[in-house]
Amino acid sequence: MMRRVTRLAAGAVLAGLAQPSSAAAQAPTMPVEQMRAALQATAGQWIQFRNFDGRQWVYFTGLVTWKCGLKEIRYSVNGRDLAQRFPLPECNPQMPFHVDPTKDRVYLTFPLGGAETVSVQLVYSDGVESPPRTYRPCDVEGDVTCGLLID
Repeated sequence: MMRRVTRLAAGAVLAGLAQPSSAAAQAPTMPVEQMRAALQATAGQWIQFRNFDGRQWVYFTGLVTWKCGLKEIRYSVNGRDLAQRFPLPECNPQMPFHVDPTKDRVYLTFPLGGAETVSVQLVYSDGVESPPRTYRPCDVEGDVTCGLLID
């Protein structure tokens, strides 16, 4: 079965129906405009907060998932200078939304209450910048992951 799939894929490349793997490895599987639209539609969920194990966790998971459409995540904690950069894992076009929990960073930790707000600005892979957005933790008790877009 594997040999048949390989022959079909090679035939598609030769027929001009697909790009060879080296070209496919460089381009995202979805146009950046579509990725930008999806991220804009979910702007209220870009940042999540959680109090867990005696620490405050700030999650960037939803943004890291869209890494193939992003060049940079600018952020600041308790301010709006956006001087820090959140590390983005390398994009793998064959698995564009995959996050490897063993090596991909998706959160920051602080002492409880240490992050009153987190401001974020995205730079999409085509260089377009999102407007800065600011989030704060939800007003809930218990082990809950939640963030509120306030600006």
